[in-house]
Amino acid sequence: FINPESTLNDRGNAFLPQLGVVYKVLPDVSLYGSFSKSFTPSTQTDDDGNVASTEKGTTWEVGSKWQVAPNLAATLALYRIDEEDMSIFINGVTRNIPKARSTGAELEVNGEFAPDWNLIANYSYDKTEIVSDNVNPDNVGNRLVNAPTNMGSLYLSHTLRFSWLPGELRLGGGGRYVGTRAGDPENSFVMPAYTVADAFIAWDSQLIGKHTQLKLNVKNLFNREYYESSAGNLRVIEGEPRVMYLQAAVDF
Repeated sequence: FINPESTLNDRGNAFLPQLGVVYKVLPDVSLYGSFSKSFTPSTQTDDDGNVASTEKGTTWEVGSKWQVAPNLAATLALYRIDEEDMSIFINGVTRNIPKARSTGAELEVNGEFAPDWNLIANYSYDKTEIVSDNVNPDNVGNRLVNAPTNMGSLYLSHTLRFSWLPGELRLGGGGRYVGTRAGDPENSFVMPAYTVADAFIAWDSQLIGKHTQLKLNVKNLFNREYYESSAGNLRVIEGEPRVMYLQAAVDF
């Protein structure tokens, strides 16, 4: 039995241009456009010790930002991302996708929509496709692995104040939706969509003149069973069960 060895030492150079422009149409409305290239090395290895290839990407994006109210903003973005040398792991083996593409739109609303009420809402539509596949040319046009076409979330929080309690108490919760996803490059199976709820309660105050926060988070509030991602038909990863954790922080 021979243990596989991995060598992660590498050296190289890449020119990554970035360009962006913003134009204010109205005092509360702006249009923007951007272009960028990316270069993402990987340290992940498969069961045989093979290192995933460095992914390269080109992104075009246009969009608009609207200041709906002094404390409430909305953003709409349209994008296209061309990726090269994307690595995925299928049943323990590194699998290279020479070319892939993502085209979609994102909408986000964030801020205070009423006194002491805050909103974070977003929705994204992402059409992914394999553009080139050296292993199986029949996969051209198929969806990328683990890429949902539809995804969104909605979270609300409310601030409460009591005469008997120093500081502020915040309650919040909401849910996140992830649509169906392809389980492999052949699209031979699909992982079902899921919705998971989260909640939190936080207390903010002053301790010896310093800001103090205690926060209790509950992820997957209803302990929903779901499949988070796929690494092949033999390695589908289950989602995280209900998790509760308490955080405490003091600013000095």
